[in-house]
Amino acid sequence: MSLLSLKNLSIDYQVRGRLLHVVEQVNLSFASGSFTAIIGESGCGKTTLMSAVLGTLANNSRVSPQAEVIFKGQQVLALSKEAQRLYRWKSVSMVFQAAQNALSPTLTIGEQLCDSLFDHRSISKTGALEIAAERLREVRLSPERIFPAYPHQLSGGMRQRVMIAMAMILQPDLMLLDEPTTALDVITQRYIFDILKDLHQQGQTMILITHDLASAQELADTVVVMYGGQIMEQAPAQGFFSGPRHPYSEGLLNALPRVKDGPSEHTAIPGHPPDLAHKPSGCIFHPRCALAEARCRTETPVLKGTSWRVACHVREGI
Repeated sequence: MSLLSLKNLSIDYQVRGRLLHVVEQVNLSFASGSFTAIIGESGCGKTTLMSAVLGTLANNSRVSPQAEVIFKGQQVLALSKEAQRLYRWKSVSMVFQAAQNALSPTLTIGEQLCDSLFDHRSISKTGALEIAAERLREVRLSPERIFPAYPHQLSGGMRQRVMIAMAMILQPDLMLLDEPTTALDVITQRYIFDILKDLHQQGQTMILITHDLASAQELADTVVVMYGGQIMEQAPAQGFFSGPRHPYSEGLLNALPRVKDGPSEHTAIPGHPPDLAHKPSGCIFHPRCALAEARCRTETPVLKGTSWRVACHVREGI
């Protein structure tokens, strides 16, 4: 049984009189203990997808009536506001992209770490501090130094590690990671990668949202490729990075500079991402695809395959 299943999930936004089709007919399952990377260009729907999982969609969003977000057998979209509040952080937590904006500047780190414990459990201050200290040590931070500090007194990498500790404070079943290494130097990125790998090896289920292919290759065991709100490909990470099947996935990898075996040529995908208010007919990628055939312009491909799923008329899954 999957830990998390998304079924027939479509999400629209009403923005300045326009209806944006941000997520369309997504069907995905995430097994317990897995590490999945959802990749794609900015604006492809990655963060909106995870907002649906976390129950934090914006007020101007509209979820399709037939959509299901099933977490451990319960329909998340049907939860009351109070049930969703308890579900967040206890069952599913999130490491946000900009730690400097996610942490309160007016509270110490110790106070912020304990807040979630007080909100979800009946626990003493001493007990809360002991758990918070344990989580900080898991991300290689000293509780004695970090507890009395305010966010502005910490480096970017330290703040991001605090965010990981905060996401782990209630030991949730699932952690969502939204670009957790953005704006960090490569040394600090490596440190964060090692921490996330350790947590995954201990059995933590994670979903990484990123447009950084290096992060996905480093951390994930499964890769999901999104484009224009749709799933283009779902594949084992090991095989994906050596030979993607969907033309869009291939274009993403070809656009990535490689220096391991000397400088290599890289080519940008021609054209622009689709207008989410007026998507093209047929395959949403066909205006930018060199392999597009006549039916690609009129028929929407279905995500097919078992161990390797691809939504393409030209390339097949496995």
